[in-house]
Amino acid sequence: MKRITSTLLLTLCSAMLLGSCSFGINAGGVTLNNVTRDVYSVKKFRDNEGNRAASKIKTITFKVNPIREHVLYCDLPTYADMVCATMGAGYTYTVNGTEWVVKRGDTPIFVAGISLSERRFSFAGSLSGAFPSDPINYGTLLEGLKAEGTVIKEGTSVASASFADFDSQLPLYYGKDVLYAPVALYDAAFAESTGFYHFDNFEDIFQYGSAEDLTLKLGKGDKAITDNLAAFHKASATPADVRLLERATFYFTMDNFYGLRFHKGIEKMSDFYRGAGLDKLLVDEDDAKRCAAYYAAVGTLLNDDHTGLSGIAAHWGDDDKYSVRGQLSVDRRVLYEGLGAARKQAYEKESLIPLESVRYSSSGETAFFSFDSFRFEQQPYEEDGKTKKPDLWKTDTAAYFVKAFEEIKAKGGVKRVIIDDSCNGGGTLGVAYKTLCLVSKDNQAYLDSERLQYGMVTRANIGYDRNLDGKYDAEDVYGDDFEISILTSPRSFSCGNLFPIQAKTLGVKTIGVKSGGGECVVDSHMLPSGRSLTHSGMTRLVTFDETTKMVTGFERGASPDIKVDYSHFYDVDYLESVLIKE
Repeated sequence: MKRITSTLLLTLCSAMLLGSCSFGINAGGVTLNNVTRDVYSVKKFRDNEGNRAASKIKTITFKVNPIREHVLYCDLPTYADMVCATMGAGYTYTVNGTEWVVKRGDTPIFVAGISLSERRFSFAGSLSGAFPSDPINYGTLLEGLKAEGTVIKEGTSVASASFADFDSQLPLYYGKDVLYAPVALYDAAFAESTGFYHFDNFEDIFQYGSAEDLTLKLGKGDKAITDNLAAFHKASATPADVRLLERATFYFTMDNFYGLRFHKGIEKMSDFYRGAGLDKLLVDEDDAKRCAAYYAAVGTLLNDDHTGLSGIAAHWGDDDKYSVRGQLSVDRRVLYEGLGAARKQAYEKESLIPLESVRYSSSGETAFFSFDSFRFEQQPYEEDGKTKKPDLWKTDTAAYFVKAFEEIKAKGGVKRVIIDDSCNGGGTLGVAYKTLCLVSKDNQAYLDSERLQYGMVTRANIGYDRNLDGKYDAEDVYGDDFEISILTSPRSFSCGNLFPIQAKTLGVKTIGVKSGGGECVVDSHMLPSGRSLTHSGMTRLVTFDETTKMVTGFERGASPDIKVDYSHFYDVDYLESVLIKE
């Protein structure tokens, strides 16, 4: 994959700031008061078994408007100081009113800028790896997998995010070449690069990375980070300024980081929500109305199975009953239940277990096996650390594919293999890479992705060394051993959708009903209340035609080469007959 060089990042750093200009104090000369908060690292709380003193990373002086006392403002240098306080050795940063640069040694790895005149943030690079963290256990995910990325459609190395709409909902304050903005706005703009958010419980600030962090118990007592907010809420309605901050941050996130808006024909998400009558409901004083409006905004209105509120902010009145989905999602769920029951019945007629067994046609020439997700195993070895668990295939999709194909080869006489993807809701992309290789003829698969914020398309050239002999060759795969087909339905979603679409480029047929879309990689942003907003992100899976230079997303699904009615989905003899006719 093309890397951003040191020289390029420094050039971008200067370019980002073009168009900035100086402003006097905004909002009629409002004087912002100082408020001091101690900032704690949730990770350090865990690492130090709840020791508060050892978990403190900084004391920060923020700004508040006296009539909006619950919204903390800061400038870019203050925010950068807070984020960079926990950086590891070898990293340095410089920051002024509108420019923030982080280096590893002498090499810039992250640059952020603010254009005050255009009301936008710009950023390039990432702080990934700059902060000490626990090692991630990838288990079998990367074992034998090769994925080499190259840029096949040029774009820009700079992304931007407009805060002009935020400015119209909640005041921002401008000094000479400086922006005073809510901490939540800086979080929303930069968290994909930094990995951090900051939660204010009206006593302290907690630097955290995921919704689960906010359930942390402080010290030896039973008090969680959000507990005092829950107590506050029982005595008083959610403050109006907090409700305004939540809505403004939500709009900012969806306007700048929601990847399906153009596919859905939405130019501006905030205008879409206003047109849907949610603008006032999203700041309603009544908890039930406000929370229901949020869940309707990401669930009912978008009808997008990748988008929803996955965290519950009980301290502001959220409740499980507000978790709603659009009609398309409901229909897919009903379909999944019906198909699951029909498939189970078909397997049980042969005294077999779905997701574990291979079925065969009466002639013995066609094999059929089912899988519902792309999974990898984090703990693949026995206690000796060397011997693979014999039942690894039950928790690792690539191992399951290998087990099924090896059984089919050992049986002999099989010409065709049908892979049942009809109830597959998705999973881990790296595992999908492996399965694409396994159904290829020559162990040379690929997958294109478009980074919408940058306008570039990257191709991942994939190989899978199944037998771990150091070679990525046809001995590792099965596409040349059988005629492979994939059975799909609208429930084949996300990675379950990309698998049949991309397998077609390898000569694999699709049968059944059109698959269900889900072209975007899932992103997650935290809102100021602590709600976790998951959504279709700005990286999407595509096919790129190098001749026409056209980019086609996966959202419309894979149309089957052979249409099959649901009533015949799990009838292996029938499926064999239509494949023979074809």
